[in-house]
Amino acid sequence: MAQNDMIIFSQFKVDLGLGLHDLNTDAFLVAYVDDTITPTAATADPRWGAGGTVNFSTNEGSGGNFPTGGTDITTTYAASGADAKYDGTTNLAYAIDPSNPADSRWAICYNNTDAGKRCVFAIDLGAVADGQAGAVNITWNASGLFTVA
Repeated sequence: MAQNDMIIFSQFKVDLGLGLHDLNTDAFLVAYVDDTITPTAATADPRWGAGGTVNFSTNEGSGGNFPTGGTDITTTYAASGADAKYDGTTNLAYAIDPSNPADSRWAICYNNTDAGKRCVFAIDLGAVADGQAGAVNITWNASGLFTVA
């Protein structure tokens, strides 16, 4: 994988079909985890907290400019031709701070409205990001986060 590659969890696709996510109104957050866990599309029942098979929150890096539980990504979900586009409207930027985590490896997006806090996708930061030594930023693709075709 390369820096900024997005992995959409297979379980999210199932959960979407079951109506467990409302891409138009639910609140989605992005939080950071260390390199002791490696998310894949096949990660079984990924959650941000208890209730699933994998609890990413146990590997969270927070502090300084990285809020515990993550940052709201403010999204839109709208028709785009024959498809529907899910897009992040606010890029993520965390300035250098001596209290930031020094070992962030993955950004995990999860549904904070859903009681199960089911995960949607993971972003590969490309390497361990040291927020104490430099800024950590995620800029959403101009074409949107993903398309439902």
